[in-house]
Amino acid sequence: MSKLNLKQANTIVDRSLAKAREMKIQPLCVVVVDDSGNVVAAQREDGASMFRFDVALGKAWASVAMGASSRALGNRTKTNPNFFVTLAATA
Repeated sequence: MSKLNLKQANTIVDRSLAKAREMKIQPLCVVVVDDSGNVVAAQREDGASMFRFDVALGKAWASVAMGASSRALGNRTKTNPNFFVTLAATA
């Protein structure tokens, strides 16, 4: 498996922010971590709340820890709301 490099991480950040603007959602923060949970790249948009970085980092860590995308983890909460509560408590 290839390691995530800075250029790839920055591309993920740039495309994520572009998609967010396309979707007209509130300003956000994007955090990309490697397979060990270390931050490789992060950006917080102007006007994003002070908690956006913490939320983005928590989602990234959860994805690494569980070996699933944050979208997949979010889908799990629809059928098992306690899953997310437990995941948050362990973090």
